[in-house]
Amino acid sequence: MVGKDSKFSEKPIILINNLNFYSHDPWKAWISYRTIVDNDQIKLLTNENIRRFLKLLCDNLNDMTFEWLDKVMKDIFSNNLKKVMDSSLYVSVLQSLAGRGDTRIIADVIRQMTLMGYYVEKSQLNDILSKFPDFDSAYKIIDAIISSHPQADYEWYHILIYMYCDNEDTEAAIKILRLYNLSGQRPTIKFYSTIIHKLCKKNEMELAEELVKEMIEYFGPPNALMFNALISGYGRKNDMNMVIKTYNEMQKLGVEPDRSVYTSLIFANLRTRNIVEASKIYKKIVNQDLKHHKYLFIALLYLRGIIVDAKGAREIFEKMKIIGIIPDTIIYNHLIFAHSREKPVDIEKIETLYLEMLSENLEPNIYTFELIIYALSRNGDHEKYSGAFNEMKKRNIPLTCNVFNPLIRSLGLARKTEIAWKYFNRMISAGIKPNLYTYTSIITLAVASSNFAMAFKVFNDLLANGLTPNVYVYSSIISSLCKSGNVNYAIKILIHMNNQGVAPNIVTFTSLIQGFMITKNYEDGKKVYEIMKQSNVIPDRMTYYHLEKLYKRTEHFNEIRSLHEDMKKYGIDPNSRERILTKGKGSYYWRTRFLIYRRIERQKAAINPKEQYAIKKRQRKLWKRRDKLKEKALQRLYARLVKENESMEQYSEWKKKYVQDNFVELQRFKKAEEFPF
Repeated sequence: MVGKDSKFSEKPIILINNLNFYSHDPWKAWISYRTIVDNDQIKLLTNENIRRFLKLLCDNLNDMTFEWLDKVMKDIFSNNLKKVMDSSLYVSVLQSLAGRGDTRIIADVIRQMTLMGYYVEKSQLNDILSKFPDFDSAYKIIDAIISSHPQADYEWYHILIYMYCDNEDTEAAIKILRLYNLSGQRPTIKFYSTIIHKLCKKNEMELAEELVKEMIEYFGPPNALMFNALISGYGRKNDMNMVIKTYNEMQKLGVEPDRSVYTSLIFANLRTRNIVEASKIYKKIVNQDLKHHKYLFIALLYLRGIIVDAKGAREIFEKMKIIGIIPDTIIYNHLIFAHSREKPVDIEKIETLYLEMLSENLEPNIYTFELIIYALSRNGDHEKYSGAFNEMKKRNIPLTCNVFNPLIRSLGLARKTEIAWKYFNRMISAGIKPNLYTYTSIITLAVASSNFAMAFKVFNDLLANGLTPNVYVYSSIISSLCKSGNVNYAIKILIHMNNQGVAPNIVTFTSLIQGFMITKNYEDGKKVYEIMKQSNVIPDRMTYYHLEKLYKRTEHFNEIRSLHEDMKKYGIDPNSRERILTKGKGSYYWRTRFLIYRRIERQKAAINPKEQYAIKKRQRKLWKRRDKLKEKALQRLYARLVKENESMEQYSEWKKKYVQDNFVELQRFKKAEEFPF
C-alpha cells in the first residue's frame, strides 16, 4: 500500500483527469479512487468529482458494480460527507442505473442508501420508473423502498397497492396493507377503497365485505363511493338480493345516494332485465335534477339496447355529445350493442359506427369485436367472419370463447355443421377454454347432426372441466341418448340432473317419452308423463304425439281417450292433425321446408345457368304451396273460433299469441260482426 504523504494532496486532481482517461475502464478508475480513500484524501473530493466517478461506474456495469457503489456509499457515510453526497446525486445514480435497465442493482442501492438515511422523493422517482414500462420492474423498485423503510411516506404504500390492483394481484395488495398496519401507522381510506374497488370488479365480494367491516372500525360508516363499489360488484354477479340489501343498509346509515349509486342500481336492474325498476330509478335522477355524467348515459344506451330501440340509442348518443361528453370506446360499444339487437340487423350501420370510432382515434377492444361478430351471427353474414378475425389479428386483440360462441351457434342453426366444427376446432387449437355456453352450442350441434358420440365426448369434457351443465345441455344429451336407443343411460343422466338441482324442462320429458316410444316401453313412458304433470311442466303437441304413438305401438288403445281429455285441458285439439300451428309441425310442412332448403343450396352451388330459370320456377311453386298450407290452417282455426262464439280461454298461451300475431290475416275470413276474443 502506498504510505501517507503530502504529495498525495494532488491526488484528487489526478483522479479528475483520470475520469476522462478511464471513461471506459472502471477498473483503473476504481484503483485510482481507492488510492485516494486509503490515504484519507476523500474529504478533498467535491460533489462534481463524486458525480463523475459514480456516473463512470453506472455507465460501465459489471459484476462488481453494486459492491463498488456500496463501498462508495459507506465511505461517504463513515467520513460524514452527506453534504458531498446529497439526494440529487443519489437520484442521478439511480437514473444512470435505470438507463442500463438493471432493476436488481437499483433495488439493492435503494435498500443500502435507505439504511444510511437517504430517501427518494416521489417526484424524483417518476423519472426512474418511466424508464421501466413493465409492471414487474416498477413494483420491485417501490417494494425495495418500503421493505427497507417501513415508516416511509404512505404515498409509497398507496402507489404499490394501486400497482398491484392494476395488475389484478389483490392478494399482494392486501399484504402491503397489512405491512403498513404492522409499521404502527394508521391506514388511510385510500388504501381500503382502492383494494375494495378492485375486489368488487373481480367479483370477490366476500373478501370485499371483510375489508369494508375492517374499514368501518377505523373510519366509521363508509361513504357513498364505497357503497357504490359494493352495489356495482353485486350487480355484476346478478345478485339483486344483495344489491337491495346494500342499498337499504346505505339508507339506514343515513348515507345519501349520489348519481353514481343510482347509475350502478340502473345497471344492476338492467343486467337482470328489470326494465321497470331501472326506469323508476332514472326518474329519481330526473326529479332530483342530478347532472347526467358519462356512465349514466352508458346505462341509458344499455337500456335502449335491451328494449331494441337503436333509434333512441342514437338520440341519446347525440344528446351526450351536445352537452360536451366526448364518446369513448365503451360508449361506442353500447351503441353497437343497441344496433346489434335490431331485427333484422343493419350491418352497414354497425360498420359505419366502427369506422366513426376509428376516425375519432379510439382503439376498439375485445368487446367491440364480440359485438360485431354477434351482429354478424344474428344477421347470418357468415362470409364476413374472416374479415372480423383479420381485423382482430391486425390489432393484436386476443380471441376469446365469447367471440366463437355466437358464430358456432349461428352456423349450427343454419345447418352449416362442417364450418361450425371447423371454428370449434380452431378455438380448441388456439388454447381457448370453452365455457358453458360453448358446450351447450356444441352439444346441440352434435345432436342436430346425429353425431351422438361427439355429443357424449363434449359432455364428458364439460364435466371434467368442473362446469355444471344447465337444463339445455342435459336435455340435448338425453335427447341424443333416446334417439340412439340408450334410454337406460338417459335415465341415469336424468337422475344426475336432479342431484345437481337442475329441473327438467319440456324437451327433457318429451325426449324420454320419445325414447320409450322407440323401445315400446309403455310403463316407463306413462310414468314419465305423470312425473311431467306433477312437475307442472305443460306438455305440448309433440309430447302428446309421441305418447299417442307409444299407446298405439303397445296396443293400449283404451288409454288414448283419456289422453285426448288431457290434451283438451291444455288447449290442444286432439282431432286436429294440422301441425303447421304447433311446435310439432306436420309431414307436409317438413317436406316442403326440406325441398326449399335443398333448392336454395343447389342454387347457391355452381349450377348450369340454363337451369336457373327452372329452379327458380320450382322454388316459387314450393313457396306458394307453403302459403296454401298456412292459408288452410288459418281458415280452420277461424272456423273453430267463430263456431258458437267460442272463446280463447281453452287455448294454450302460445296458440293465443299465434292468433293475436295473425289477427290481420284472420280478419280476411271474418264472417261475424265481432271477433270472438
